[in-house]
Amino acid sequence: MGIEQETPPKMQQIGNRIHPVKSVLGTALAIGTIGILLTFGFMFALALLLIIPILGVAGYAALRWKTRAIRRQMKQQMGHAAGNPADAYQNASIDRDGGTVIEGEVIREERDVRHDGHQ
Repeated sequence: MGIEQETPPKMQQIGNRIHPVKSVLGTALAIGTIGILLTFGFMFALALLLIIPILGVAGYAALRWKTRAIRRQMKQQMGHAAGNPADAYQNASIDRDGGTVIEGEVIREERDVRHDGHQ
């Protein structure tokens, strides 16, 4: 009659499930593909483990380079303040109440005032 029936693929029962039988060539291609993907995955991971620390060190070096003038200025200011205590008094500002501000603290001289008008 001219009607041809398709032959079903070979099936294999493993446990409760039925799976198509794979050829040796298909199994070899699957193993090869998995091997290639794993190889590229490890290469990518190793490249990241190499590149990320290099970028971190380069970023740290760039930050240190850009802030070198500020660090030098801060070091000089700390050296001047620590080297000569009289510099702290010369650089002190005068508070509006007549006290002296040295490193954020107000130094004020209190006078004993009597109620009878004498000091």
